[in-house]
Amino acid sequence: MTPKAEKKLMKLLEEVATNEYVRCPDWKGREVYLPVSSETMYIGDPFVFFVRGNRVRMASLKAANKYLDYIYAKMDEAQNAVNHD
Repeated sequence: MTPKAEKKLMKLLEEVATNEYVRCPDWKGREVYLPVSSETMYIGDPFVFFVRGNRVRMASLKAANKYLDYIYAKMDEAQNAVNHD
């Protein structure tokens, strides 16, 4: 991530009450980041941030859910591979 993009991401993270994030697997040519907080997080829509170059945006609910479905499917594939060895 470029320094300019990281600055933009940090500003968006402040809006969701954190300043920490974790990098996740890329998706559709974008870097993907999820917020991390040591505080109690309440049930609600997932926050997923997409970065491409200097462009940073919070994913729409539809895009966030599609990304999470993709990641969970990958996790299931990995777990099934381990269980079959």
